[in-house]
Amino acid sequence: LEARWQEAYAARDFARAAEALAELVRLAPGDAIVRYNQACVLAQAGDIGAAEAALRRCLELGFTDFPRLHAEPDLVPLRETAIFMALEQGWGTLQD
Repeated sequence: LEARWQEAYAARDFARAAEALAELVRLAPGDAIVRYNQACVLAQAGDIGAAEAALRRCLELGFTDFPRLHAEPDLVPLRETAIFMALEQGWGTLQD
C-alpha cells in the first residue's frame, strides 16, 4: 500500500493515492504520518474538507513537526482554512 500510494502520487493520480492511503488509515488508524500523507494527497486532489479533517487527526495523534507542516507545498490549498490559520498563529506555543 505504501508503494501504491507513492507511485500514484508521483504520477499525480491523487484519486488512486487517496484510495491507497484510506486503506493504510484503516490498517494503522493511530499513525500520524499516514494521516499527514493523507492530508497532503487530499489537499492536492482538491478535497479540502477531507484534507483538513486528516490534518486535524494527524495533529491529534501527536504530529509536532510544525516547520515541516508549514513548509509543505502539498498543503498550500489548506493555507486559508481555519485549522491551518490557527496553527500558524500558535506555532511557537505548540512547539513549546
